[in-house]
Amino acid sequence: MRETTKTIKPFYPWLVWLIAALFVSYQFILQTSTSVMVTRLEHDLHVSALGVSLISSSFFYTYILFQIPAGILTDCLGPRRVLGGSILLCVLSAVWFAMSQSPASAECARLLMGFSVSTGVVVALYLAATWFDIKRFALLVGLTEMTGMLGGALGEMILSPVVSAGFG
Repeated sequence: MRETTKTIKPFYPWLVWLIAALFVSYQFILQTSTSVMVTRLEHDLHVSALGVSLISSSFFYTYILFQIPAGILTDCLGPRRVLGGSILLCVLSAVWFAMSQSPASAECARLLMGFSVSTGVVVALYLAATWFDIKRFALLVGLTEMTGMLGGALGEMILSPVVSAGFG
């Protein structure tokens, strides 16, 4: 445990890690969200299933490319700045995607979305490694991954009826 964490409240590291883990959960919701919107996206953006798959997959291009720079950025700027900026950028890109009227706009929004969430797992594991005793690291990695997977599963369960009901 770091020296500075001994002077703060014992729940604070858990709270900060939980915020990062919930961002990972939201990341998984965003990853899978287009799968329940296929017919709506085809209709609204006037694209085929191939067009929807290209829009959907564009998320992963930037997500994969920016994993290593996300770690470097977290080391240089710290987890608070990186996570805060990532959450803000993620929200803006999700709003942009929701308001997109063209396939190009939707794809750009998904690219930005992938970029913005590429820091999620990195920051959560950085916090686990620096704010907690080393004996808890494996537990926190597992909890982070579990939180992400729950986000993907619950996101599908929640988004599917919402999209089917016509909320768009």
